[in-house]
Amino acid sequence: MTNRTKSRYASVADPFLLNRLHVSVGKNLIVQTKKDTLRGILVDVQPNLIVLCHYDEMVSVHLNQIIAILPQ
Repeated sequence: MTNRTKSRYASVADPFLLNRLHVSVGKNLIVQTKKDTLRGILVDVQPNLIVLCHYDEMVSVHLNQIIAILPQ
């Protein structure tokens, strides 16, 4: 029997970014990610992701994928 250890990935979010995101809950934002640009209302902020609502569709975005956040 081999001894397996589970890998855990952790990322430390910038406290300034998290604070700014918490202040922006309920506001329309434009979020540029590594893949595309998203628009929507910021619904939730967690230590590793945000949730946007765009036309009744919830979209989760990991903080490490975000390049820029702009108010709409």
